[in-house]
Amino acid sequence: MAKAYDRIEWQFLNDTLLTMGFPPNLVATIMLCVSTVSFAVLANGQPSTTIHPHRGIRQGDPLSPYLFIICADVLSSLITKKQEEGPERKKLLSCWKF
Repeated sequence: MAKAYDRIEWQFLNDTLLTMGFPPNLVATIMLCVSTVSFAVLANGQPSTTIHPHRGIRQGDPLSPYLFIICADVLSSLITKKQEEGPERKKLLSCWKF
């Protein structure tokens, strides 16, 4: 599960929340919080230029564990469904090499 928070695609999170019935205005607010993050790295006491990630959720944010659990649950369900479908599961599982 190392770096799992960093790997969550924002579009997947957005689609998942909408599919689960969260109100669109709440999803938009959550996505605004998730996608407007920026970072700077200190090197020799000097901050780098701002870095804007394109996926992931912040560790330490009070909402992040809930968002991660929702995404992990949906992903687990998708994998289980594919396993039950038969031979096609190898194709799905082979793409999940972290």
